[in-house]
Amino acid sequence: MRQVEKMDLPDNGLSKADVESRFGAPRQKQGPVGDPPITRWDYDGYSVYFEYDLVLFSVLHPGEVIEPNA
Repeated sequence: MRQVEKMDLPDNGLSKADVESRFGAPRQKQGPVGDPPITRWDYDGYSVYFEYDLVLFSVLHPGEVIEPNA
């Protein structure tokens, strides 16, 4: 199983409001790029990508290994 699959990260389909409520404010928000608009929120150790208002996927930063939540 991939490391990212063992972690508590934002799931596909969550709204930006849901992500911020559950995971807190991101360290940085990258503005929309392309069509459809894709935005990225950076947290410590991972980033969350959104299409419009919904999570597309969450990815670990290179070299990150985070223990799963108990």
